[in-house]
Amino acid sequence: MITEDEKQIKRLLWEYGTADERIKDINLQIRLQKETQESMRDIGAVKIDGMPHTKDSSDPVCGAAIKIVDRVEMKDLVSELTKIYEMREMMRKLLSCLDDEEYKVIDLRYIRHIRWSGLPSRMHCSRSTVFRIHDRAIRKLMENFKKT
Repeated sequence: MITEDEKQIKRLLWEYGTADERIKDINLQIRLQKETQESMRDIGAVKIDGMPHTKDSSDPVCGAAIKIVDRVEMKDLVSELTKIYEMREMMRKLLSCLDDEEYKVIDLRYIRHIRWSGLPSRMHCSRSTVFRIHDRAIRKLMENFKKT
């Protein structure tokens, strides 16, 4: 039977394994957000008063609204990025408690996303041995996670 602690450790391992892709995605979103900000600086409300206007006349209300929305979205992206970096650092420290064999199983399964069927050949041992090593590693991670 899988305990809640074990589920939490496995969830953290999967998150750790996908952290680099998530960081790239968030950085791309931040870059796109900045480009959007640059392109929206000249947007203004249409003035229908029958008088000619230059392109430089912009609507201060529209400009203020765009700035507020941009700050909120950018703040959320930076906050999410910070959380991922913190989680990644915590997991690096947590994984340091494993011996080489245990780390290799965790690395192959959760970080490189190798299926269970491919682990025995990569570890040069039987399927049951892979599961024993995995279970031992998960127990160690749970114990050390409780200490933090």
